[in-house]
Amino acid sequence: MNISFIYPGNLKYKQITPQLVSLSDPSIKATDDNILYIYSTTVPENSIEFKIPFTLPGKLKETKIIKTETFTANQEIYSDGTNEVTFLVLRQNDQTIVIRIPKDSNYVSQAITDIMNSIKTLK
Repeated sequence: MNISFIYPGNLKYKQITPQLVSLSDPSIKATDDNILYIYSTTVPENSIEFKIPFTLPGKLKETKIIKTETFTANQEIYSDGTNEVTFLVLRQNDQTIVIRIPKDSNYVSQAITDIMNSIKTLK
């Protein structure tokens, strides 16, 4: 993973693969509904096609641009009518970062803010 970011010290950091990490609150039982995942990869700058290690429950329901100083960023919501998943997709040159927001984001909401404000690509 060739990025750096700051996150609250009360969260547990776990490296899942070289490109995928998770953040969770160790005071609660970790489930897929309350774990924040961060995936980082390189994709040609002009390409919109890339694979992510997350299941999309349906089609793209909503997308909106998020203002950041260093990245082109979108919030994307995918839904099949029953299940819904939210991603933050950040791109800078050939670096692509996908943050999967958990359904129950109360435990990691500060982490999302901290990460968005501190994330940097490493060369």
